[in-house]
Amino acid sequence: MKNKSGFTLVELLAIIIILGIITALAAPNIIKLFTSNKTTLYCTKITTLETDAIKWGEDNLGLLPTISGSETYNSVDFTIKVQRLIDEGATKPDDRELNLILDPRDDTSLNDVEIKVYLKNNKVYAKIPSAIEICE
Repeated sequence: MKNKSGFTLVELLAIIIILGIITALAAPNIIKLFTSNKTTLYCTKITTLETDAIKWGEDNLGLLPTISGSETYNSVDFTIKVQRLIDEGATKPDDRELNLILDPRDDTSLNDVEIKVYLKNNKVYAKIPSAIEICE
C-alpha cells in the first residue's frame, strides 16, 4: 500500500469554515479601528488648522473682533476659510498640485471650512464649529 500524505476534503472544509468564522468575528473590529484612526487623524488636522489660524490671527490683529469674558466663539461673526490660510501661506495643502487640504475620513476638500478667529483677553483664539462635535 502506498503511503498517501495530504489533507482530506473534510479537513480542508473544516479549515475553511474555521477561517471564515475568525474573519467574520475580526472584520467588524478591524473596520472600527480604521474608522477610529481616520477620525483621530481628522481631529489632528483640525487642531493644526486652528493653530495655523491663530498664527494668522496674530499677524492680522487689526482684522479680529474682540469678545468679552462671558462671550463664546458662537457670538463671533468673523470667519476665514481654510483656502485663505493656504493662499496667504499660513498653512500648507496636502495636495500641492490641486492646492487642497483633504478630510482623511472621505478624501473631500476642507478648503471651504470656516474658522472663527477672535481676540479674547488679548489672546487670539480659533475654532472650527463644524468639527466641535466630532473632536471633543
